[in-house]
Amino acid sequence: MAYVPVEQRRAQLVAAALRVLSREGVVGATTRRIADEAGVQVGTVHYCFTDKEELFAAVMDHLTDELLGAGGGAPLPDGDLVAMLRGGLDVLWPVVGADRGKQAVGYELTLTAMRTPRLEGRARQQYAACLAAVESFLRRVAAGAGLPLPDGEPARLARWVVATVDGAVLQLVVTGDEAAAYEVLDGLVVAVATRIRESAGATAAPAARPARRRVPKPAVPPES
Repeated sequence: MAYVPVEQRRAQLVAAALRVLSREGVVGATTRRIADEAGVQVGTVHYCFTDKEELFAAVMDHLTDELLGAGGGAPLPDGDLVAMLRGGLDVLWPVVGADRGKQAVGYELTLTAMRTPRLEGRARQQYAACLAAVESFLRRVAAGAGLPLPDGEPARLARWVVATVDGAVLQLVVTGDEAAAYEVLDGLVVAVATRIRESAGATAAPAARPARRRVPKPAVPPES
């Protein structure tokens, strides 16, 4: 058998673990099944990873890197706030919404990690990375629209956006209703745009009142 570098083998096993997790869930993703999926011996799994927890951590890292990689390439059409926000979601959604099995894995691994002492920190790091990326995106969007946000507002908006997208994706995983998910995201775009404008003090100015026309006083005839 040809030699395969360890990093390449690790990537192969992460991909195999993700497929098994999508089909079988965490409980069914045994080392044997993952090895069979990758077409390697069980010993190869243990050579590349200390144990299954380390392999699951690598799967979590892979999912996070994939998400952040897609979000980092979001186009920003200058000046149009709604178009910039929608462009970010359009780039992100094929990653978070296209493969419901993969997204179910993400949720399941996050909950598993929170119950596993060695993985709990990984789950927190995962969310921290996502929040930081969304916060950075919102700063770029607001700046591109000429609406600089006050301190603390990008972080608050990021938590709101991540929570809403998480909820929309979870509903999609459970119901398979893409139209409902898109409706939620469309509403999110409008709401975030409104919040950015308000936070930046750029609420719509009232229409100018028309100038009051002066009525000339009648001329007073000179006294005779």
